[in-house]
Amino acid sequence: MKNIKALKEERGSLLDELAGLQNVIEREARSMSEKETSRLSEIEARLSAIASEVEKLEKLQTLAAQAAGNSASRSEEKEKSKMKEQYSFKRAMEMAISGRRDGIEGEFNAIAAEEYQRSGVSVSAHSVKIPSEVFKRDMTATGGTSGSEGGVNIQTSVGSIIDVLLPKTVLRGLGVQQLSNLVGNLDLPTASTLPSAGWNTENGTATEKSPVFSKVTFSPKRLAAYIQVSNQLMLQSSNSIDAYVRNWLLQAMA
Repeated sequence: MKNIKALKEERGSLLDELAGLQNVIEREARSMSEKETSRLSEIEARLSAIASEVEKLEKLQTLAAQAAGNSASRSEEKEKSKMKEQYSFKRAMEMAISGRRDGIEGEFNAIAAEEYQRSGVSVSAHSVKIPSEVFKRDMTATGGTSGSEGGVNIQTSVGSIIDVLLPKTVLRGLGVQQLSNLVGNLDLPTASTLPSAGWNTENGTATEKSPVFSKVTFSPKRLAAYIQVSNQLMLQSSNSIDAYVRNWLLQAMA
């Protein structure tokens, strides 16, 4: 398999051959011969194959470079992590007092100085400079047991209640008659048979059809629901639990 350089050189030679063939055809003012047409097809096919091979090789080079960069980055990060474990605040302060700048503390001092310079912050030359990456994030919001690494310091606020999906009564809106303020029993007569007629001959006798009645009796029923709510909850609740309970009972009866 050829490398990218060799493939590009071959492509250049083929393009030169095409240019020469075009010049010959134009100079002699003639059509292409069968042999020249066949050679043109061969060159076109080879140029297409070269383009595909070059694209694959260039993609391979890109991926290899990325892999090498990631590997180097991981190696550098691992080395920095090891250096952070060995970093000594005591030795860094001793070096600042003596004016020395060597070892791990000296390297991190230089990194911190660059951070200050990029941020536009001026500090004394004799100060102890510590880069942000030296400080480990041992305190987290979710780490430990029951927020023992810092989560217990996070304030919890209670918002409004997210209610369940409730059925909506629609009968009244559909025109159903509603009888209110009833005390005793109530009977309503109802017709039990449908009106009907029969086909007869010219002089035939009609069949008598008599309506039948019945009744529907309404008697009181008890609809009940309750919720136990403690005084402490009523006093401590911050999202109007009393209004929620009232609305919940109304929805239950509806």
